[in-house]
Amino acid sequence: MWARKSNDNGVSWLPDDMFSDVVTPLPAQLDPGIVSCYVGDYDYGSAILTKHVTSWADGRVLIGGQSQQDAFTDRELVGFAVTTTTPACNSIINTQPVDFVINLSDAALVSSVQASDFTVNGTPANSFTLSNGNATITFHFNSTPVVTQGLQTMHIAGGAILRASDNSPIFDFTCTFCYAVTPLQVTTTVPPVGGTFTPPAPNTYTYDVNFNQAVDPASVQTSDLTLTGDTGATVTAVSVINSNTTARFTLHMNNGGTLTASIGAGAITAVGCNGNAAFSGNYTVEGPEPCSWSAGPNLPSMGTRFVGVFFPANGKFYAMGGRSSDSQGSEFRHPFEFDPVGNAWTTDMAATYPDEIVNNMACGVLNDAGTDYIYCAGGSQVVVNLVTGRVFRYNPITHTLTTVSAPWPPGVNTLPGGFTVFSNKLYILGGFNNPPTGDSTDQIWEFTPSPAGWVQKSTLLPVPRSYIPTTTIGSLIYTGGGSDIVAGSLTDTTDSFVFDPVADNISTIASIPRATSNTRGLNFCNQLYVLGGQFPTPSNEVDIYDPLSDTWSVGMPMLTARRNAAMDTDGTDHFWAAGGYDGTGAVSATMDIFNCPVSPCASPTPTPTPTVTPTPTPGRIVLTANEKRGQDRVQVRLSWTGATSPTINIYRDGVRIATVQNTGRYADVLTTHGFFTYQVCEAGTRNCSNEVRVRGL
Repeated sequence: MWARKSNDNGVSWLPDDMFSDVVTPLPAQLDPGIVSCYVGDYDYGSAILTKHVTSWADGRVLIGGQSQQDAFTDRELVGFAVTTTTPACNSIINTQPVDFVINLSDAALVSSVQASDFTVNGTPANSFTLSNGNATITFHFNSTPVVTQGLQTMHIAGGAILRASDNSPIFDFTCTFCYAVTPLQVTTTVPPVGGTFTPPAPNTYTYDVNFNQAVDPASVQTSDLTLTGDTGATVTAVSVINSNTTARFTLHMNNGGTLTASIGAGAITAVGCNGNAAFSGNYTVEGPEPCSWSAGPNLPSMGTRFVGVFFPANGKFYAMGGRSSDSQGSEFRHPFEFDPVGNAWTTDMAATYPDEIVNNMACGVLNDAGTDYIYCAGGSQVVVNLVTGRVFRYNPITHTLTTVSAPWPPGVNTLPGGFTVFSNKLYILGGFNNPPTGDSTDQIWEFTPSPAGWVQKSTLLPVPRSYIPTTTIGSLIYTGGGSDIVAGSLTDTTDSFVFDPVADNISTIASIPRATSNTRGLNFCNQLYVLGGQFPTPSNEVDIYDPLSDTWSVGMPMLTARRNAAMDTDGTDHFWAAGGYDGTGAVSATMDIFNCPVSPCASPTPTPTPTVTPTPTPGRIVLTANEKRGQDRVQVRLSWTGATSPTINIYRDGVRIATVQNTGRYADVLTTHGFFTYQVCEAGTRNCSNEVRVRGL
């Protein structure tokens, strides 16, 4: 083993030197997959205080006449030094010692040792004793040199003591320890541990940490206090008060919930060196907790290719259609119902799908004659690749499911693409014809529940696309991503569009930052959320499009990467995502739930409950409106007279957006361009006001 040594920290190097005891051959390599000169590439060397140590492999050992690959180590002494002491360097003690133990790397030359070689705070020792083969020296002081609390310094000058073996001089030794009678620790806090920060967040708060003795003000920093548990909580300032016994921190919390405040051991000092004992306390912050994802209960069965539908009439979430695997005959026959209140899934055995062609459907809540239903159109059957344009509707309240005599015309050979509901109509954008070997389509279709029927819009998608994340915001339909399918080959895209179903025109918007498909687009607080998706390997990323700024941002990711899952939102404070293919490609039964204890929406805008457009009764209820315009929103203030029922339904563009107490006033917020028509009706009746039309942004 050969090595080179530098005595000047690498500036220059001495000639090669044989480091091992013998010159040896490289070991023979019996593994034909390893080249003959490979051994030795990974020799290791380390330098510690008084020696250089190295490990290597060589072939000095012969077995059967052949060199073996064996590991060896060696060391080269490079100096004479103090190794450990009592009191230990950097320790904290609460006594005033008179004896100090110094352990050396090697035996000392006895004649070179003097009591005065060792000092504490500049005071030399009075005597010494040798032990441990002269490798330990105990220096004694007639009276302790540790007089005042604080930092104490031990010192031996370089060369003061010699090594017995070769008269090498000892390295200079200087180290410190702390003398503190009472360890520094937190005694109390304001608010107390277990207490509450008030008033409700978001807000700025004072947090006092009281110590059992005066602290060093210069040692107190905002970074000494760590806040966890309450998302976004920060420490903005700190001062030291009450004769330096209190650290007053200023905190800012955006959310309510549980907060843990911690100070690490040694972060704050007293008498220059007495580091505090570790402290941690739990508190409650008054106010709404932040939005977050959490795991929900598993589906009744693992499943994929669902459609998720939130049903406002009963506040429950449904997984429609789908299948338990990619094997033939695995399609589900009944809807799955999730009750957010009971946090449990059930299977609606009373409602049976009309067929097994229930994968990849397009579903939404529509109203017919005053009753809400979940309408589903199209679908496919795994392996046999049957497709259908069949339409059925499901009433979760009565547990009935019936076929609608108005099949989706392209469904004879095409799967639905993106889908959404606007003004009590179901829209399908694009699709996948002749699966699994066909191509994407570019048609846009509109379904009206009463009388049931389809109309193809004259506008086409700018490019054919399938599996498009799609949703309605205001009076416009937005998309983000989608699959480009050519001869059965799927490629995710970033194409993003906005479609005006009234004007029947389409234009591009800012592209979603990642290519994705096979997932839903959802309207949450008047923004487009695209949850996960991506083919073939799913993502858990959540992308958010703001129609006002035409920009995308990234939201809080789902717990689980998934595509082709059951997903929907109530529009104000919840998402549900269940099943689908997970990040490994396996069919999943897990569920993620996004919950905002207080809706982050700028103004309460419940998910629209589709209802039949009310028949006006002019003259009975008189409605007026005025607009208050801001930079990025318009507040619409509605006022009415003549209504006598205790509750009032508020309609925008024929869709009920709220049911409120009959106060004669209601405020709505518009964040999109266009014109909007409002009307109010007495709840439970068809007694309605005149219509008023206002302009958005």
